[in-house]
Amino acid sequence: MDRESRADKRSNVLVRDEEKSVAPLSSLSGSEIIKRIVDAQNPRALVQGMAHGDFYWLVKKVGEADCIPILEHGSEEQWQYLLDMELWKKDRLDLSQAAAWLSRLRAADPRRLAKWLLSEGQATTYYFFYRSVEVEIQQDDEPKDFPDGFFTLDGTYYIRVIDSEQRPLIEDLLRFLAKENLAAYQSLLLGLAGVLPAETEEQLYRMRGVRLAEHGFLPFEEAISIYSPLDPGILHRGEMSAEPAPVSVEEVPRDLVPVSPFSQLHEDNPFVIAVKGFSDPLLQDRLYLEFAGLCNQLLSADGVVINDVDMLVKTCRKAAGYVNLSLEESSSGDLHKAALILKEHSLVSLFRVGFGMVLHLKWDVLKWMEQDAWFTRQGLDLGFWGDEWGETVAGLLFEKPLFYCGDREDRQYRDFRGLADLDRCREIVNNIMAIDYLFSRLSERIPFPAWEGEEKTSAFHPLLFHVWARNLLGSRLSFEGITVALVQELFSRLRAGEEGPPYLMPGFEGVFVNDMLRLAAVHDDDWESRVTPALSALWRDFRAEYEWVALGDLDQRFSRYLSIKPAPKADPP
Repeated sequence: MDRESRADKRSNVLVRDEEKSVAPLSSLSGSEIIKRIVDAQNPRALVQGMAHGDFYWLVKKVGEADCIPILEHGSEEQWQYLLDMELWKKDRLDLSQAAAWLSRLRAADPRRLAKWLLSEGQATTYYFFYRSVEVEIQQDDEPKDFPDGFFTLDGTYYIRVIDSEQRPLIEDLLRFLAKENLAAYQSLLLGLAGVLPAETEEQLYRMRGVRLAEHGFLPFEEAISIYSPLDPGILHRGEMSAEPAPVSVEEVPRDLVPVSPFSQLHEDNPFVIAVKGFSDPLLQDRLYLEFAGLCNQLLSADGVVINDVDMLVKTCRKAAGYVNLSLEESSSGDLHKAALILKEHSLVSLFRVGFGMVLHLKWDVLKWMEQDAWFTRQGLDLGFWGDEWGETVAGLLFEKPLFYCGDREDRQYRDFRGLADLDRCREIVNNIMAIDYLFSRLSERIPFPAWEGEEKTSAFHPLLFHVWARNLLGSRLSFEGITVALVQELFSRLRAGEEGPPYLMPGFEGVFVNDMLRLAAVHDDDWESRVTPALSALWRDFRAEYEWVALGDLDQRFSRYLSIKPAPKADPP
């Protein structure tokens, strides 16, 4: 082996070793990322050794204003990937974005940009300048005056920038092109007259699609298939004919395997643990590559505009959530079994299985609401079921279902992360169906109030507990609110024998459940088995609501489970 070959080999080893630091870079600030790259032994080899997707992630992480050092060390192919991601709004090339990114590349490496614009990027160059400038030619034998706004760099071609706000940037680009290669500059301006804009833009868009398809960015009509549900049974029966085959990475250089998308996953779930636990580097690379492709397909299907790195992170976690959901369901929490499933099935298939599980629950809810739900027949909306129950179902009914997390997290809704989220939704849906059935039975015996206006948005809790409280105290059964005197009598009985808070009201959970089953005449074993746990859950919430509240502190404005009517005014003497 000659000296040059040994040097190349050492360089490749260095690049691969440094490339391993790409994933941890995502946890650093923008300035720390720049410092890590600049301080590397071979910054250009480090950056150009990244997969195109990783390069793009770092640019978005650092931010447009500070990304020049990364652009400086990037390859022309990485530049092209960046421009493919940033310059287009659907099928139209955004001239302002093009001008901004060409300006940044001009600041990063002007000579390479000039060469690229006049070679590989020539089609983009012609279309950009055709849309951006007007060109007039000064003939030697016909001197003429040009209107204000025209300028010339060679005395022959006179140029006016169409958008005055872009003039400094575009004029700077033209000056640099003329300085680098005057003949090519003049050929460019002369050739603008022959540009067919619609055909050129269509060709650019088509070529962009071809390039991005290699990274998983499919046309919308193809990408949307990611939301087509797959039967979970394929993961058990080994039916792989109906699903995409796992990606082969044997011919893909390891340096081109993107690691940034997977590095955004910090949850300790079966998917992440299994991938990190594989000792086979080829298998890990296959999963990294598949996961990046899955995320990119989701970006295409969702039509996401990538304004910042947070949009990319959100998409990665969405992809991982549904993959993890299907893994948890099919492996029953067995990590060894989860690893085998990952080896045998594509991540696209696992995503479709996981999304399908949520989608089937949504369809069950829609069918029930349309055909059987008592509350919809009463003209009530989901607000009737209170914040948590109602908002959970509302999230399920979104076009792409979301999990309701309320005030437990920094946002009201998010994508599903695993089986625990789906199980929680199933539990709430089952409880709603059970209590809805209970109301349908109770309303046959007790007239349901004709609510109007804001009353129709009131939650169901007081209605149930009014009926039960009146029954317990021997009053006339009604859904209507109860007086302060009745409330005090109720809690005195519930707390009998307890000296102070917390008031646990022992024994009354069973009383509440049995009384409500009897009052609603629930004799069907199947319905009884469904209604009983729902009532038990409501009782536990009721007890927790009042276990620290003294009788004198009950306030009709803030009592979620009881609607307390003001005491009637005494007649004047």
